Amino acid sequence: MTSTPDQPQSLRLSRLGEKVRVFRIDAQEVVCQRLREMGFCEQAEVRVLNRSGGLICQVCGARVCLSRQLADSIFVTPVTG
Repeated sequence: MTSTPDQPQSLRLSRLGEKVRVFRIDAQEVVCQRLREMGFCEQAEVRVLNRSGGLICQVCGARVCLSRQLADSIFVTPVTG
């Protein structure tokens, strides 16, 4: 995926590092709404704690387990620093 000044390079949550920021969610509207209710809003910082089986993530102070399929619908960018 290429990037422009307005659109940084983003990858799927299931494929990118430990500390990331949500860039966009690409799923059905009902799924997007539920993910946002759980804290996966655009610009939210997410920490991936475990990748065995599903992904265990920490977002908004809560631990959430996502299937790899659901994590593939969340595009993120790395957080530096």
